[in-house]
Amino acid sequence: MLVADETTFLVANDDVLQAAAGTMVTIPVRANDSLFTGTLESTQVSLESDPLFGSATVEQDGTISYVAPPRFIEEDAFEYSICTADDLCDAATV
Repeated sequence: MLVADETTFLVANDDVLQAAAGTMVTIPVRANDSLFTGTLESTQVSLESDPLFGSATVEQDGTISYVAPPRFIEEDAFEYSICTADDLCDAATV
């Protein structure tokens, strides 16, 4: 059980998806994250680590664009964080 003050409750949850080799996908990483007060649209999304094989870019709308390398059949991963204006942050893995 997580017990938190209502001003400190921010949770970034891991995301899982599939991408065809050589294609770009847009990942709405905040879609499964939680903020007790306020809206997730007001949070800042940042990359904490780069993908092992592909490339990732944080877009202005808070989504992440991921490009899978061509002729690639492996698992890839990277970490992102979300932060509020009060510097309350949490990280998750895609």
